[in-house]
Amino acid sequence: PKVVIVGYGPTGQAAAHYLLERQYHVLVIDQNIDTISSLKGNAIEAIFGDATQLQILEKANLENVRLMIITTPDFSITQSIIKAAQNLNPYVRIIARSHFKSDFHHCELSNVSLVCDEEASSEKMVQIIRSQLENSSIKQSHDFKE
Repeated sequence: PKVVIVGYGPTGQAAAHYLLERQYHVLVIDQNIDTISSLKGNAIEAIFGDATQLQILEKANLENVRLMIITTPDFSITQSIIKAAQNLNPYVRIIARSHFKSDFHHCELSNVSLVCDEEASSEKMVQIIRSQLENSSIKQSHDFKE
């Protein structure tokens, strides 16, 4: 099965690595020519271009893709990519990234799961705080005045 990943920064790389380990065919679309060049001869197929453009998504044969991952943090761009992708393949499942939780309120798109940086950062922050408090001498003390 083929998965299309839009954007090959740290988030796209992590997604690609996970999918390759599970024997998925990965195709990356990115606007950075150096990124695309670095993928030559790799197990990852690559297309240089802007995924908001229908002809770029057509090159990816999106009509035969069941899952698309959009790692672009700018939600207005993400929405444009989603609309273009759904025009080509209304059944493609999409996982998209956004910076802000407020973007969820603007999103009325079907077959789209959203990952929010703000939410993920909050969860990670609490996880680290919990770990630090449980595994160190930072204990609640009566010496601190509120």
